[in-house]
Amino acid sequence: MTVVVRARTAADAGGLLAALRPVHERDGYPLYATHLTTGWLYDGITDAWVAADGDRLLGHIALAHDERGSHVTRFFVAVDARGSGAGSALLSTVEAWADERAVELTLDVVEHNTDARALYERHGWRHVDTVTATWVREEPPWPQAFVYRRDAQSRSTSASSSSPQPMTEPAGNAIAESSGVA
Repeated sequence: MTVVVRARTAADAGGLLAALRPVHERDGYPLYATHLTTGWLYDGITDAWVAADGDRLLGHIALAHDERGSHVTRFFVAVDARGSGAGSALLSTVEAWADERAVELTLDVVEHNTDARALYERHGWRHVDTVTATWVREEPPWPQAFVYRRDAQSRSTSASSSSPQPMTEPAGNAIAESSGVA
């Protein structure tokens, strides 16, 4: 399998939703079934990428930007594509985007997503805070969410475009990630 990361397009919606439904059933991500929509994936998101093997979509990652900075969101890998290197390739793409701009990134992940936390730590992200995940449900008990940060990096070469170039990740990387909650 060859994993290629490219900018997300409107035409990806159907394939992304097909990949996301089993993620929700297995991992509870996104938290609410009502989020299994194109709107949840696309609305308010200007920077997003997909991992693909040919025409098959393997995963998705996006960045949300606000007054606090840039945040990884809508990050998932299809259940049957875990271990393919798709999660690592997607995360590397947003890291390259941030490096080109010397931007700090953050993300939140609910405590039970230990595989996702391990992926972030392998990539050098630092656990900087633990918060109560009150967004998970209306009433307690609420799980803990771990806040990770990747400090701004500077690159010696400047980017000529606003999006990273497509990246290819060879198959065989033993990564078994869960979706992050952001």
